[in-house]
Amino acid sequence: MSQLGKIDEIIDDLKKRINNGEFGIGRMPTQEELRREYRVNGVTINECMQNLHAAGMVWRRGPNVYAHPTPPVRIIGGMTANFKEYAKQLGYDIIEKDIILEIVPMSKEIASIFKKDAGSPVVRRLRLQSSLSIAETSGEIHRVSVDSAFPFRIAENFYDATLLDAELFEEMQADPYYDALEAIKRKHQVFGVHGVDEILARQPDKFERELLRQVRSSSLITIQRTVTSENGRVVIYSHIRARAEMFVKVYSYPIEHWK
Repeated sequence: MSQLGKIDEIIDDLKKRINNGEFGIGRMPTQEELRREYRVNGVTINECMQNLHAAGMVWRRGPNVYAHPTPPVRIIGGMTANFKEYAKQLGYDIIEKDIILEIVPMSKEIASIFKKDAGSPVVRRLRLQSSLSIAETSGEIHRVSVDSAFPFRIAENFYDATLLDAELFEEMQADPYYDALEAIKRKHQVFGVHGVDEILARQPDKFERELLRQVRSSSLITIQRTVTSENGRVVIYSHIRARAEMFVKVYSYPIEHWK
């Protein structure tokens, strides 16, 4: 059997073992243990693990590699009212961590989306969303820490600072799970009624790879979403980046062409 054929055979076998729950959602055997089991060299096993990592079947934390047999999140239609609660209904225990929370001048690109002058204030919030996994340590099962959770989605949101004003921004700073859109609706009676999604698949850049712990050959789904109110005012602009293997977007729509 050729080297590539052997790699494919090992990858397929490990995928079956992961999906069958042989390793649970826990620590995988070491590469040395796998090398001895499959009777191949370290280069071959490393290639196999890189492939499994890119496919989202395993993830690395320090020297340890963990199995990740969790099925993808099926998103029905476009924007969810609350992604964390939606994912929870599907069996995911989601945690969120603010990476960036600031008021900055709008760039030309962001200003054109909000139909504002460049330099106008905008609230920028970039969050890393992760799934709490189960890890095995010294034979005991326990929940991993927040920093050890499986990162799968970056949500970068922009809000007009005249809507998410100083008072609401202060509230947001104090609450990592703050619902900014609900707060804007409560205070200003402005809310989104129409959304436009631009979806693109690509490889992650260095910043995205570091946050999502991906390898260069991984795939990323990006969604650039603009949500407007009834009078056309932009309520939120989002740039979402997610592990491609973790999401399935499902759309249902009428077809009028042949009526």
